[in-house]
Amino acid sequence: MYARLVPLVATACWYTPPDLEIVRDVPVEPGEVGGIAFVACVLDGDTVDLYRCNDDVAGETVRLLGIDAPEIEHPPEPADCWGPEAAAVTSRLLLGREVLVTFDGGPAEDLYGRTLAYLWAIDDTLEDLSDEPGINEVVELDSDLAEDGRALLINEYLAAQGHAQVYGPEVFGELKLQARLEAAQAAAQLAGRGMWGPACGSPEEEGE
Repeated sequence: MYARLVPLVATACWYTPPDLEIVRDVPVEPGEVGGIAFVACVLDGDTVDLYRCNDDVAGETVRLLGIDAPEIEHPPEPADCWGPEAAAVTSRLLLGREVLVTFDGGPAEDLYGRTLAYLWAIDDTLEDLSDEPGINEVVELDSDLAEDGRALLINEYLAAQGHAQVYGPEVFGELKLQARLEAAQAAAQLAGRGMWGPACGSPEEEGE
């Protein structure tokens, strides 16, 4: 059990004392499973801090691989359309929960030193998210990542609900789950969800 969480003022972050080895030091070899991690902080729609117990190192910043959420406000720059909404969804999904971390066959880090990873909701975390819209559309039923076979790829879910767009292969190369992420984005665009809906207009309208 984790110790009682203490909120940090004006941030979507939480602190918990170390009591469990979670994620190894990075960079790791691409393609490996990084283990279970605790989401201590949600920085925006596609970036989180994972808490681990590894000597005196308290956290690791992870960028969700393959997707790009609209930006939140970074003064003096305003927020992108749907940036605050995307960040709020990621916070609701992940903050204070355990996730499974896995890696692709590409780079282990981005240009800013953030670990590039897939985050999966399994077991108790997935059960907690069972009432989220559209969850059942993307939950795997025969995954080898969870004892009961049920696993939710958070990267895919955010794309499927219109909270992030998918990077093309020119950014990180052809990811193992590239087609899956692109299919999720196509479904969001077709349904007009999130950033693809009327609140933000079409990409063509924004470019005019």
